[in-house]
Amino acid sequence: MSLKCFDILQLGLEPTMQALYSSATEKDFTDYILQQNQGTISEEQRDTLEKCVHHCINANTQIEGPIDSVLTQEQWQCWEANGF
Repeated sequence: MSLKCFDILQLGLEPTMQALYSSATEKDFTDYILQQNQGTISEEQRDTLEKCVHHCINANTQIEGPIDSVLTQEQWQCWEANGF
């Protein structure tokens, strides 16, 4: 979802992540977003963002059944032994 939100708000991934982690307050990050959008978020952007968030919140994210491991048994043993 975050990448779509970044697109809606005309934000590049790397600069936005840097801004997020260097912002001391929520207002600092909000100011960054507004700066990237010429000081305002358009009504169209707001509506599209709300729809995106609404869709993600209401999406069926429940996983049924067990999740297959992405690691092989050998990789898992390496992880357990070495932490990587």
